Amino acid sequence: MPAIELPKFNGYVMQWQAFYDLFLMLVHNNRRLHEVEKFLYLKSSLQSEASALVSTLPVTNANYEVPRNLLLIFNAPLVSSDCVQSIKGLLNLVTENIGVLKVICLRTDQWNAILLNLLVRKLDCQLREQ
Repeated sequence: MPAIELPKFNGYVMQWQAFYDLFLMLVHNNRRLHEVEKFLYLKSSLQSEASALVSTLPVTNANYEVPRNLLLIFNAPLVSSDCVQSIKGLLNLVTENIGVLKVICLRTDQWNAILLNLLVRKLDCQLREQ
């Protein structure tokens, strides 16, 4: 079988699920790869806005989960004011991913500006005004 090329992701939300599913299959779930190798593959697959989100992170085993979790938050669906479930879903996604980052001993107490920026992007215009 021919090799499958790693997908590229530039931050466009509509491409996220296809990118992430393929990345999980080819890289993340590959037990032969070390975390640092997975991180390198992830960084090499990101472009534009998505790349900028993780560009300053040092490539280490411990840091692999950081961009993965930030990208999950970054690509959460847009939340509308008329759907309480979507607001709860976003809150659960953020809480879960911050929890993962804390478990791997990363300090998240200084991430307020980053998280606030990511979360505001997920709110529709009506919620932003409130």
